[in-house]
Amino acid sequence: MLKATIKIEGMACNMCEAHIQQALRKAFPNIKAVKASHTKGLATFISEVEFPVTEIEKAIKDCGYDHVSTTWSQEDRKGFLGLFK
Repeated sequence: MLKATIKIEGMACNMCEAHIQQALRKAFPNIKAVKASHTKGLATFISEVEFPVTEIEKAIKDCGYDHVSTTWSQEDRKGFLGLFK
């Protein structure tokens, strides 16, 4: 699994977080564990494939926020109680 970490400017509240999460889920229906934090200025999600940064940037900009950067990393997802992979 891959983890996308997206730096975003313009989020100010919990509703902003919800807008970002909804936009990412709509643009990339197969992603998992979508989270956004206005205090950190970040959004993250887990995916089986890496999406082009231009598509992520478009999803963020289309809902009114500024995409700063996207980084991808390998995510070790653990199973039930962290016992199985």
